[in-house]
Amino acid sequence: MFKSGIGFSDTPVSKGRNITLNNNLKSQYLTILEKEDKVTAKELKEFLVLYEEESQGRIIFSPNHLLEIYLYQYYLGSEGFEITDMKIHDLYRLMADKYSKKDRVQEAIEFYEKSLAVNPLDIETRSGLAKVYRRTGKWDLLYKTAEELYPFCYTSSDLSRYYRILGEYYLETYKPEVSVAAYTYSNFFNPTETADKEIRFLEKALNKKFVFNNIQELHEILINESIPLGGKNETLGILYKTGMLELEKNNTEYACYLLLFLYQLTKDEETGEILKKFNLV
Repeated sequence: MFKSGIGFSDTPVSKGRNITLNNNLKSQYLTILEKEDKVTAKELKEFLVLYEEESQGRIIFSPNHLLEIYLYQYYLGSEGFEITDMKIHDLYRLMADKYSKKDRVQEAIEFYEKSLAVNPLDIETRSGLAKVYRRTGKWDLLYKTAEELYPFCYTSSDLSRYYRILGEYYLETYKPEVSVAAYTYSNFFNPTETADKEIRFLEKALNKKFVFNNIQELHEILINESIPLGGKNETLGILYKTGMLELEKNNTEYACYLLLFLYQLTKDEETGEILKKFNLV
């Protein structure tokens, strides 16, 4: 059985309340969604200015889905916040990405930070910020971004990205063996060409083949740098409890969605038995 040890009730309850915003703002948001990739920076900025005026002085959270509400409460201890179904953080990140592509670094960072203000859990936003820091040689901030991203990793893809960012950091701070170990470990969670390419680059640059004789050797290198070897236990506990709660409420599809994330990360036997009932493992 997966044991979380996180100390909140077996039936987590959201402390947030659904947000009330004016209908004109919601209508403009839907218009932007319809345009998708064709929306202009000007249209985005105009909408976000209106949103900021409307939300001034309020704590607003823009989650990707239900699990993130419980993670937000646990890690940030927030009460009295409002929840919006509008993906405001996506729009801020889209603006940040536009600035990043134009090498307008300060504007990019500003909008990534605004995105994190409404969803500090969003992995895509933190990854975008990490790219800016790597491109501008801000290695301490790159490492800080990885550390801040880690507690919110609840999928194999998330953890793979965390280890890749660490691989970038150790590459640029002259610890090639640790860099290769981080990239190699990232591939255990989600194999990527990016990780393979960086490993090949290091081996060619140093004229050295990096070989880890066993997983324990790889673990030892990471542990020596205080790098965790999997998802944060508290996060996995919340993932488990939320999945089980949704299963009890007969929200089977969403419950399995969450429990599959957990199983992929932990191979937990109890979770595997539940998923077998739905032919998912």
